[in-house]
Amino acid sequence: MKLITCLVAGLFIASPVWADNVLKPGGSTDGWNLDKAESVTDSGIGIFRMKSSDNKGFAAISSPAVEFAQGTTACISITYRTAVADSGPDRGTWVAVFCKDQNNPDAVLKSYILPPTDGWATEKILVPVTAPLTINFQLRLQERPGLIDVKEVSIAEATPENSARIWNFESGKGSLKSENGAIKTSPEGFKYLELELKADSGMAMLMPAMFSVQPGKPLELSVIYQTSIEGSAPHVGAWIYVSWYNAKGAPAGNSALIFGLAETWQTQAFSLIPPEKAESVSFQVRLQQRKGTLDVREIRLAPAKPAAATDSAKTN
Repeated sequence: MKLITCLVAGLFIASPVWADNVLKPGGSTDGWNLDKAESVTDSGIGIFRMKSSDNKGFAAISSPAVEFAQGTTACISITYRTAVADSGPDRGTWVAVFCKDQNNPDAVLKSYILPPTDGWATEKILVPVTAPLTINFQLRLQERPGLIDVKEVSIAEATPENSARIWNFESGKGSLKSENGAIKTSPEGFKYLELELKADSGMAMLMPAMFSVQPGKPLELSVIYQTSIEGSAPHVGAWIYVSWYNAKGAPAGNSALIFGLAETWQTQAFSLIPPEKAESVSFQVRLQQRKGTLDVREIRLAPAKPAAATDSAKTN
């Protein structure tokens, strides 16, 4: 993967080097542009901070332009924290991704929202490459008061390792949201989220924001959990509701993943195959219509391993 001259959005000229391109405090800023992004220390941690006091401000971290071959996937990774809400394209905390075809002078803009966090969160943006492209991005704080702190950003070709998304609760809920859920500490000292219902009615759930996937590429969703619930099924007990969306954000299918009874911590893995035109996904870990608890220690979503022995999704 080679850095090349960036021709879109008035960015900069990157030095020609071969590397996975990472920006973090204390590291090299070659090829990166910091627009009102200050390098500061907070609680002994080096970070980049962008802040605004009104609805007119603009700050950005801009990446180098990187050349990707047809058939590959770009992976943009951002570790951040923010309380800014009501984000969307052209406002709040979001990522503007510019994709330029070598035969087309105009760049295609894709936008991805960075939701508010409880503590630090890492978001992975996957951009499938259907023709040779140069890709660069801007992480923006735009036209909203508040701040966003950034530990690390990178752009590289996606691999099974760097494109895996991992959620846990050691520094809070991150970008996850929950209903009828609370973070607790185990006797061993690690943190987990407990979903609880006190009657055989209602719902407790844990959910991330919608995020991008590679169309047609199998995924493995694994969860470290324990639950007092047995006999679960779609819409009853301990289960996961998965929703797929196409490039325009319209529904493209859904599936149900069922947890088994687990009186001690277990890892359960599920196989997910995105529908043909699905480019994004969201899921809800649910405890529904059953009194009891469902505890979640970690969720991991990654490209499927070859010949992995996993539980298939049940299509609704």
